[in-house]
Amino acid sequence: MDFGLPDDSRRFLSELRSYLDGLNLDKVVAETLEDDHEAGPAGQEMLAQMGRDGWLGIGWPAEHGGRGRSAVDQWLYLEEMAYRRLPAGGLSITSVGPTLMKLGTAEQKAEFLPAILRAEVRFAVGYSEPDAGSDVASLRTRAVRVGDEYVVKGQKIYTTGAHDCSHIWLAVRTHPTETRHRGLSVLLVALDSLGVTVQPIYTQADTRTNEVYFDDVRVPVANLVGEENEGWAAMMVALDFERIFVYAAALKDFEELVAWTRVFPSEKSPLIADRTVAHRLAEMAADLEVARLLALRTACIIDTGVVPTAEAAALKVWISELRHRIATEGLAIVGEHGQLKAGEDAAPAAGQLEHQYRAGTVLKFASGTNEVMRDIIAQRALHLPRARALGKVYG
Repeated sequence: MDFGLPDDSRRFLSELRSYLDGLNLDKVVAETLEDDHEAGPAGQEMLAQMGRDGWLGIGWPAEHGGRGRSAVDQWLYLEEMAYRRLPAGGLSITSVGPTLMKLGTAEQKAEFLPAILRAEVRFAVGYSEPDAGSDVASLRTRAVRVGDEYVVKGQKIYTTGAHDCSHIWLAVRTHPTETRHRGLSVLLVALDSLGVTVQPIYTQADTRTNEVYFDDVRVPVANLVGEENEGWAAMMVALDFERIFVYAAALKDFEELVAWTRVFPSEKSPLIADRTVAHRLAEMAADLEVARLLALRTACIIDTGVVPTAEAAALKVWISELRHRIATEGLAIVGEHGQLKAGEDAAPAAGQLEHQYRAGTVLKFASGTNEVMRDIIAQRALHLPRARALGKVYG
Protein backbone atom coordinates (compact mmCIF):
# COMPACT_ATOMS: atom_id res chain seq x y z
CA MET A 1 0.00 0.00 0.00
CA ASP A 2 1.29 3.46 -0.92
CA PHE A 3 1.21 5.84 2.03
CA GLY A 4 2.65 8.71 0.01
CA LEU A 5 0.79 11.84 -1.05
CA PRO A 6 -0.93 12.24 -4.43
CA ASP A 7 0.95 14.43 -6.91
CA ASP A 8 -1.70 17.14 -6.67
CA SER A 9 -1.31 17.29 -2.88
CA ARG A 10 2.47 17.47 -3.24
CA ARG A 11 2.09 20.44 -5.57
CA PHE A 12 -0.31 22.09 -3.14
CA LEU A 13 2.12 21.63 -0.24
CA SER A 14 4.95 23.08 -2.30
CA GLU A 15 2.78 26.09 -3.18
CA LEU A 16 1.86 26.61 0.48
CA ARG A 17 5.48 26.43 1.60
CA SER A 18 6.55 28.93 -1.05
CA TYR A 19 3.79 31.30 0.06
CA LEU A 20 4.73 31.06 3.75
CA ASP A 21 8.43 31.48 2.95
CA GLY A 22 7.54 34.83 1.39
CA LEU A 23 5.97 36.20 4.58
CA ASN A 24 7.80 37.80 7.49
CA LEU A 25 6.63 35.58 10.33
CA ASP A 26 9.33 35.95 12.99
CA LYS A 27 7.05 37.98 15.27
CA VAL A 28 4.25 35.44 14.90
CA VAL A 29 6.51 32.54 15.87
CA ALA A 30 7.92 34.47 18.83
CA GLU A 31 4.40 35.33 19.96
CA THR A 32 3.30 31.69 19.74
CA LEU A 33 6.31 30.44 21.69
CA GLU A 34 6.02 33.13 24.34
CA ASP A 35 2.29 33.19 25.04
CA ASP A 36 1.01 29.97 23.44
CA HIS A 37 -1.66 32.06 21.69
CA GLU A 38 -3.78 30.48 19.03
CA ALA A 39 -3.36 33.91 17.47
CA GLY A 40 -2.22 37.05 19.24
CA PRO A 41 -1.97 40.43 17.49
CA ALA A 42 0.79 39.40 15.08
CA GLY A 43 -0.93 36.09 14.42
CA GLN A 44 -4.25 37.80 13.70
CA GLU A 45 -2.55 40.12 11.24
CA MET A 46 -0.99 37.11 9.52
CA LEU A 47 -4.32 35.26 9.36
CA ALA A 48 -6.06 38.31 7.94
CA GLN A 49 -3.40 38.49 5.22
CA MET A 50 -3.77 34.78 4.50
CA GLY A 51 -7.53 35.23 4.34
CA ARG A 52 -7.17 38.01 1.78
CA ASP A 53 -4.83 35.80 -0.21
CA GLY A 54 -7.26 32.87 -0.16
CA TRP A 55 -5.30 30.56 2.13
CA LEU A 56 -7.86 30.03 4.89
CA GLY A 57 -10.57 27.43 4.43
CA ILE A 58 -8.40 25.22 2.23
CA GLY A 59 -10.84 22.34 2.54
CA TRP A 60 -14.02 24.43 2.51
CA PRO A 61 -16.24 24.06 -0.57
CA ALA A 62 -15.93 26.82 -3.15
CA GLU A 63 -19.60 27.69 -2.62
CA HIS A 64 -18.69 28.80 0.90
CA GLY A 65 -15.62 30.77 -0.13
CA GLY A 66 -13.03 28.04 0.26
CA ARG A 67 -10.66 26.48 -2.24
CA GLY A 68 -12.58 23.21 -2.42
CA ARG A 69 -9.54 21.08 -1.78
CA SER A 70 -9.55 17.69 -0.10
CA ALA A 71 -9.51 16.99 3.62
CA VAL A 72 -6.01 15.61 3.07
CA ASP A 73 -4.89 19.00 1.76
CA GLN A 74 -6.63 20.72 4.68
CA TRP A 75 -4.68 18.41 6.98
CA LEU A 76 -1.43 19.24 5.16
CA TYR A 77 -2.15 22.94 5.70
CA LEU A 78 -2.74 22.41 9.42
CA GLU A 79 0.39 20.30 9.78
CA GLU A 80 2.58 22.80 7.94
CA MET A 81 1.34 25.66 10.11
CA ALA A 82 1.87 23.65 13.29
CA TYR A 83 5.36 22.62 12.20
CA ARG A 84 6.29 26.25 11.67
CA ARG A 85 4.72 27.17 15.04
CA LEU A 86 2.09 29.36 13.40
CA PRO A 87 -1.63 29.75 14.19
CA ALA A 88 -3.85 28.18 11.54
CA GLY A 89 -7.22 29.78 12.22
CA GLY A 90 -8.30 27.60 15.11
CA LEU A 91 -11.66 26.01 15.72
CA SER A 92 -13.41 28.59 13.56
CA ILE A 93 -11.83 27.04 10.48
CA THR A 94 -11.68 23.39 11.49
CA SER A 95 -14.81 22.91 13.61
CA VAL A 96 -17.34 25.74 13.75
CA GLY A 97 -17.29 26.59 10.04
CA PRO A 98 -17.74 22.99 8.80
CA THR A 99 -20.54 22.42 11.33
CA LEU A 100 -22.34 25.57 10.19
CA MET A 101 -22.09 24.31 6.62
CA LYS A 102 -23.93 21.16 7.68
CA LEU A 103 -26.47 22.58 10.13
CA GLY A 104 -26.57 26.38 9.83
CA THR A 105 -29.29 28.45 8.19
CA ALA A 106 -28.68 30.26 4.92
CA GLU A 107 -28.50 33.54 6.87
CA GLN A 108 -25.95 32.14 9.32
CA LYS A 109 -23.79 30.85 6.51
CA ALA A 110 -23.93 34.21 4.74
CA GLU A 111 -23.06 36.15 7.90
CA PHE A 112 -20.41 33.99 9.52
CA LEU A 113 -18.61 31.89 6.91
CA PRO A 114 -17.13 34.77 4.85
CA ALA A 115 -16.19 36.60 8.07
CA ILE A 116 -14.38 33.50 9.37
CA LEU A 117 -12.38 33.28 6.14
CA ARG A 118 -11.42 36.95 6.49
CA ALA A 119 -10.27 36.23 10.09
CA GLU A 120 -12.75 38.86 11.28
CA VAL A 121 -14.85 36.40 13.29
CA ARG A 122 -13.14 33.96 15.64
CA PHE A 123 -15.01 31.42 17.74
CA ALA A 124 -14.25 29.99 21.15
CA VAL A 125 -16.23 26.91 22.21
CA GLY A 126 -18.32 27.04 25.39
CA TYR A 127 -19.15 23.56 26.65
CA SER A 128 -17.45 22.89 30.01
CA GLU A 129 -18.93 24.24 33.23
CA PRO A 130 -17.79 24.09 36.88
CA ASP A 131 -20.12 21.11 37.46
CA ALA A 132 -20.07 19.76 33.90
CA GLY A 133 -16.56 19.00 32.70
CA SER A 134 -16.28 15.87 30.58
CA ASP A 135 -19.97 15.21 31.29
CA VAL A 136 -21.15 17.92 28.91
CA ALA A 137 -24.73 16.63 28.95
CA SER A 138 -25.14 17.80 32.56
CA LEU A 139 -24.57 21.49 31.75
CA ARG A 140 -26.78 24.08 33.47
CA THR A 141 -26.34 27.33 31.55
CA ARG A 142 -29.91 28.29 30.64
CA ALA A 143 -31.38 30.10 27.66
CA VAL A 144 -35.01 31.20 27.96
CA ARG A 145 -36.81 32.38 24.84
CA VAL A 146 -38.41 35.81 25.13
CA GLY A 147 -39.96 36.89 21.83
CA ASP A 148 -37.31 36.82 19.13
CA GLU A 149 -34.43 36.55 21.61
CA TYR A 150 -32.95 34.09 24.08
CA VAL A 151 -31.94 35.34 27.52
CA VAL A 152 -28.83 33.43 28.63
CA LYS A 153 -27.68 33.02 32.22
CA GLY A 154 -24.87 30.80 33.45
CA GLN A 155 -21.15 30.17 33.46
CA LYS A 156 -18.58 28.37 31.32
CA ILE A 157 -15.08 27.36 32.38
CA TYR A 158 -11.83 26.43 30.59
CA THR A 159 -12.99 28.36 27.54
CA THR A 160 -9.72 28.58 25.64
CA GLY A 161 -9.33 31.63 23.43
CA ALA A 162 -12.37 33.54 24.72
CA HIS A 163 -10.16 36.57 25.44
CA ASP A 164 -8.93 36.62 21.82
CA CYS A 165 -12.17 35.65 20.05
CA SER A 166 -15.14 37.65 18.83
CA HIS A 167 -17.82 34.94 19.34
CA ILE A 168 -18.52 31.80 21.29
CA TRP A 169 -20.17 28.59 20.10
CA LEU A 170 -22.30 28.22 23.21
CA ALA A 171 -24.06 25.10 24.49
CA VAL A 172 -27.12 25.95 26.60
CA ARG A 173 -30.13 24.23 28.10
CA THR A 174 -33.32 25.49 26.47
CA HIS A 175 -35.89 23.02 27.82
CA PRO A 176 -36.86 23.62 31.46
CA THR A 177 -37.47 19.97 32.40
CA GLU A 178 -35.57 17.75 29.98
CA THR A 179 -32.25 16.45 31.30
CA ARG A 180 -28.99 15.08 29.97
CA HIS A 181 -28.67 15.15 26.16
CA ARG A 182 -32.25 16.24 25.60
CA GLY A 183 -33.19 19.89 25.76
CA LEU A 184 -29.79 21.29 24.73
CA SER A 185 -29.24 23.93 22.04
CA VAL A 186 -26.29 25.73 20.47
CA LEU A 187 -26.21 29.53 20.13
CA LEU A 188 -23.78 31.82 18.31
CA VAL A 189 -23.03 34.56 20.84
CA ALA A 190 -20.98 37.71 20.33
CA LEU A 191 -18.52 38.03 23.21
CA ASP A 192 -18.93 41.80 23.30
CA SER A 193 -22.64 41.39 24.14
CA LEU A 194 -23.94 43.20 27.20
CA GLY A 195 -23.75 40.88 30.20
CA VAL A 196 -20.76 38.78 29.03
CA THR A 197 -17.72 38.80 31.33
CA VAL A 198 -14.47 36.98 30.52
CA GLN A 199 -12.10 36.23 33.40
CA PRO A 200 -8.64 34.63 33.03
CA ILE A 201 -7.54 31.27 34.40
CA TYR A 202 -3.83 30.48 34.11
CA THR A 203 -2.78 26.86 33.86
CA GLN A 204 0.31 25.14 35.24
CA ALA A 205 1.86 25.73 31.81
CA ASP A 206 1.44 29.52 32.20
CA THR A 207 -1.09 29.51 29.38
CA ARG A 208 -4.40 31.29 29.62
CA THR A 209 -7.84 29.81 29.48
CA ASN A 210 -10.99 31.51 30.77
CA GLU A 211 -14.16 31.58 32.78
CA VAL A 212 -17.03 33.22 30.90
CA TYR A 213 -20.10 34.54 32.73
CA PHE A 214 -23.45 35.21 31.07
CA ASP A 215 -25.70 37.55 33.04
CA ASP A 216 -29.03 37.83 31.21
CA VAL A 217 -27.30 38.04 27.83
CA ARG A 218 -29.73 38.58 24.95
CA VAL A 219 -29.08 36.53 21.83
CA PRO A 220 -31.20 36.66 18.64
CA VAL A 221 -33.19 33.51 17.94
CA ALA A 222 -31.67 33.75 14.46
CA ASN A 223 -28.38 32.67 16.08
CA LEU A 224 -29.75 29.25 17.05
CA VAL A 225 -27.85 26.46 15.26
CA GLY A 226 -30.21 23.72 14.10
CA GLU A 227 -33.43 23.01 15.97
CA GLU A 228 -34.19 24.14 19.50
CA ASN A 229 -33.55 21.37 22.06
CA GLU A 230 -31.66 19.34 19.42
CA GLY A 231 -28.24 20.85 20.01
CA TRP A 232 -26.52 17.64 21.06
CA ALA A 233 -26.06 16.61 17.42
CA ALA A 234 -24.45 19.96 16.55
CA MET A 235 -22.14 19.68 19.56
CA MET A 236 -21.01 16.19 18.63
CA VAL A 237 -20.38 17.05 14.96
CA ALA A 238 -18.31 20.06 16.04
CA LEU A 239 -16.36 17.94 18.52
CA ASP A 240 -15.60 15.29 15.90
CA PHE A 241 -14.00 17.96 13.71
CA GLU A 242 -12.26 19.53 16.73
CA ARG A 243 -10.59 16.26 17.67
CA ILE A 244 -8.62 16.04 14.43
CA PHE A 245 -5.35 16.84 16.19
CA VAL A 246 -2.17 17.59 14.29
CA TYR A 247 1.12 15.90 15.06
CA ALA A 248 3.58 18.28 13.40
CA ALA A 249 4.17 20.42 16.50
CA ALA A 250 5.40 17.27 18.26
CA LEU A 251 7.51 16.45 15.19
CA LYS A 252 9.12 19.90 15.37
CA ASP A 253 9.89 19.44 19.07
CA PHE A 254 11.38 16.03 18.29
CA GLU A 255 13.56 17.25 15.43
CA GLU A 256 14.94 20.07 17.56
CA LEU A 257 15.62 17.59 20.36
CA VAL A 258 17.53 15.33 17.96
CA ALA A 259 19.52 18.30 16.66
CA TRP A 260 20.41 19.27 20.23
CA THR A 261 21.64 15.76 21.09
CA ARG A 262 23.88 15.79 18.01
CA VAL A 263 25.91 18.75 19.25
CA PHE A 264 25.64 18.69 23.04
CA PRO A 265 28.58 16.87 24.61
CA SER A 266 28.16 14.01 27.05
CA GLU A 267 31.68 13.59 28.40
CA LYS A 268 33.69 13.42 25.15
CA SER A 269 30.98 12.63 22.60
CA PRO A 270 27.55 13.98 21.66
CA LEU A 271 24.55 12.65 23.54
CA ILE A 272 23.18 10.89 20.48
CA ALA A 273 26.18 8.55 20.57
CA ASP A 274 24.77 7.09 23.78
CA ARG A 275 22.91 3.92 22.81
CA THR A 276 20.19 4.47 25.41
CA VAL A 277 19.53 7.97 24.07
CA ALA A 278 19.49 6.70 20.49
CA HIS A 279 16.95 4.00 21.38
CA ARG A 280 14.69 6.51 23.11
CA LEU A 281 14.79 8.76 20.07
CA ALA A 282 14.12 5.82 17.75
CA GLU A 283 11.01 4.92 19.73
CA MET A 284 9.77 8.52 19.49
CA ALA A 285 10.36 8.47 15.73
CA ALA A 286 8.27 5.30 15.39
CA ASP A 287 5.46 6.81 17.47
CA LEU A 288 5.49 9.95 15.33
CA GLU A 289 5.12 7.86 12.18
CA VAL A 290 2.08 6.17 13.73
CA ALA A 291 0.68 9.63 14.44
CA ARG A 292 1.22 10.69 10.82
CA LEU A 293 -0.56 7.62 9.49
CA LEU A 294 -3.48 7.98 11.92
CA ALA A 295 -3.91 11.62 10.90
CA LEU A 296 -3.69 10.81 7.19
CA ARG A 297 -6.22 7.99 7.57
CA THR A 298 -8.64 10.28 9.40
CA ALA A 299 -8.36 12.90 6.66
CA CYS A 300 -8.94 10.25 3.98
CA ILE A 301 -12.11 9.10 5.77
CA ILE A 302 -13.41 12.68 5.79
CA ASP A 303 -12.84 12.81 2.04
CA THR A 304 -15.29 9.91 1.67
CA GLY A 305 -18.00 12.04 3.30
CA VAL A 306 -18.00 10.11 6.59
CA VAL A 307 -17.58 11.84 9.97
CA PRO A 308 -14.65 9.96 11.56
CA THR A 309 -15.93 9.71 15.13
CA ALA A 310 -13.91 6.72 16.35
CA GLU A 311 -10.88 7.57 14.21
CA ALA A 312 -10.78 11.16 15.44
CA ALA A 313 -11.03 9.91 19.03
CA ALA A 314 -8.11 7.52 18.47
CA LEU A 315 -6.05 10.26 16.86
CA LYS A 316 -6.76 12.65 19.73
CA VAL A 317 -5.70 10.08 22.34
CA TRP A 318 -2.52 9.11 20.51
CA ILE A 319 -1.25 12.58 19.71
CA SER A 320 -2.12 14.21 23.03
CA GLU A 321 -0.33 11.45 24.93
CA LEU A 322 2.55 11.33 22.46
CA ARG A 323 3.25 15.05 22.80
CA HIS A 324 3.52 14.69 26.58
CA ARG A 325 5.58 11.50 26.21
CA ILE A 326 8.09 13.23 23.93
CA ALA A 327 8.40 16.09 26.41
CA THR A 328 8.89 13.71 29.35
CA GLU A 329 11.44 11.54 27.55
CA GLY A 330 13.11 14.61 26.11
CA LEU A 331 13.60 16.16 29.53
CA ALA A 332 15.11 12.91 30.77
CA ILE A 333 17.58 13.04 27.88
CA VAL A 334 18.64 16.69 28.17
CA GLY A 335 18.78 16.73 31.96
CA GLU A 336 19.10 20.05 33.77
CA HIS A 337 19.08 21.99 30.49
CA GLY A 338 15.45 21.01 30.09
CA GLN A 339 14.50 23.54 32.77
CA LEU A 340 15.25 26.38 30.35
CA LYS A 341 12.08 27.99 29.05
CA ALA A 342 11.10 29.46 25.69
CA GLY A 343 13.06 32.64 25.03
CA GLU A 344 16.03 31.63 27.18
CA ASP A 345 19.38 31.04 25.53
CA ALA A 346 20.31 27.43 24.80
CA ALA A 347 16.85 26.08 25.68
CA PRO A 348 16.54 22.68 23.97
CA ALA A 349 13.76 22.55 21.35
CA ALA A 350 13.15 26.29 21.83
CA GLY A 351 11.91 25.58 25.37
CA GLN A 352 9.03 23.46 24.14
CA LEU A 353 10.09 20.34 26.04
CA GLU A 354 9.74 22.17 29.34
CA HIS A 355 6.53 23.82 28.22
CA GLN A 356 4.89 20.68 26.86
CA TYR A 357 5.82 18.76 30.00
CA ARG A 358 3.55 21.17 31.88
CA ALA A 359 1.01 21.70 29.10
CA GLY A 360 0.73 18.09 27.99
CA THR A 361 -1.57 17.13 30.83
CA VAL A 362 -4.07 19.74 29.63
CA LEU A 363 -4.08 18.25 26.12
CA LYS A 364 -5.38 14.99 27.56
CA PHE A 365 -8.51 16.83 28.71
CA ALA A 366 -9.06 19.20 25.77
CA SER A 367 -11.89 18.33 23.36
CA GLY A 368 -13.04 15.56 25.68
CA THR A 369 -10.95 13.61 28.17
CA ASN A 370 -8.92 10.70 26.89
CA GLU A 371 -10.98 8.38 29.10
CA VAL A 372 -14.10 9.51 27.24
CA MET A 373 -12.25 9.11 23.93
CA ARG A 374 -11.45 5.51 24.84
CA ASP A 375 -15.13 4.93 25.60
CA ILE A 376 -15.97 6.27 22.12
CA ILE A 377 -13.41 3.97 20.50
CA ALA A 378 -14.73 0.98 22.44
CA GLN A 379 -18.34 1.68 21.48
CA ARG A 380 -18.00 2.98 17.91
CA ALA A 381 -15.03 0.97 16.61
CA LEU A 382 -15.16 -2.21 18.71
CA HIS A 383 -18.95 -2.22 19.27
CA LEU A 384 -18.51 -2.95 22.97
CA PRO A 385 -21.24 -2.19 25.52
CA ARG A 386 -21.33 1.18 27.23
CA ALA A 387 -19.05 1.35 30.26
CA ARG A 388 -21.92 1.50 32.74
CA ALA A 389 -23.29 -1.75 31.32
CA LEU A 390 -20.06 -3.69 31.79
CA GLY A 391 -20.94 -4.64 35.36
CA LYS A 392 -24.12 -6.31 34.14
CA VAL A 393 -22.31 -8.14 31.36
CA TYR A 394 -19.36 -9.36 33.41
CA GLY A 395 -20.96 -9.81 36.79
